Amino acid sequence: MFVRNYTIGDIKHILKNGKVIKFTKEGKEIYRCKIHGDDPEGFKGTVVTIVISNKKLIVVTVLGGI
Repeated sequence: MFVRNYTIGDIKHILKNGKVIKFTKEGKEIYRCKIHGDDPEGFKGTVVTIVISNKKLIVVTVLGGI
């Protein structure tokens, strides 16, 4: 996140306004999602997350310029 100069605000913006481009089941009630969108400055980015039982969202990594 810091290496790619993304802030929590950038990630929240992509999660709120982006589109899910990949969704896979990783285990019982565990899902991996890739959400692609623009950050507040208009730069493209992708946030990779893990969703656990529809209760927890874990940000795994942020990919810039994709």
